[in-house]
Amino acid sequence: DEAFGYVYGQEPDPTADLTVPGGDGTLLNKYLKKASTGPLVPGIARAIFGAFIKGRQAIVDGDYEARDEQAKIIQMDLSRVIGALVDTYLNAYLDAKKAGNPADAIHALSEAYGFIFSLAFTNNGDGEPYFTQEEVGSILQSMDNFWQIKDEDVQAIINEVDERFGFKKNEELRVESGAGDDAGEGDDAGDPEVSREDALLDTLRSSDDEAAGDDGDGGAGDDGDGGAGDDLPDN
Repeated sequence: DEAFGYVYGQEPDPTADLTVPGGDGTLLNKYLKKASTGPLVPGIARAIFGAFIKGRQAIVDGDYEARDEQAKIIQMDLSRVIGALVDTYLNAYLDAKKAGNPADAIHALSEAYGFIFSLAFTNNGDGEPYFTQEEVGSILQSMDNFWQIKDEDVQAIINEVDERFGFKKNEELRVESGAGDDAGEGDDAGDPEVSREDALLDTLRSSDDEAAGDDGDGGAGDDGDGGAGDDLPDN
């Protein structure tokens, strides 16, 4: 319940069906919408919300094995959101720099820096981060001077993040303008087709945990009855 509040607590109605989040507030929900309407993890918000609903119902039913399975899906998918945002903002930096727009480039690089810092707190489903604290520290050290960082070093970070999170398997779903659509915070690319998002989510999950993927995808489109919002802490 507390985790649900941190993700959705700034929505106008956190008891609503949030398979497509509004992106309200200043916490992860804002960026969940951005990632879920982008080319790397389209529709992942649907899977995350579905896992919250199923996990909350499992608590009501006393099915703690199912609860833990859904919690694992949430951990992994929210981690993929972080990875997708690193890729998105670093590509936005390269695009803005190439276009001769240093203000947008530095803004995007600053966003990427923050999400790279967050990589050490991700969870691959086995209680391990996708990047260790030492690896993150090394990456951030290479970004110590925003005005001197080399494009090839930025691209190397993108490639490593894509590999760790399995994004390279989905290159055909990337659109040329997707990574550069940085920075309108209110941008909304629309809701992708369910068949496409389901196929992508299956691919992403199978790269780390086939069992979690099989369980988490089918319930992603379920219409919640508000159970996940029960007993939410005051925000």
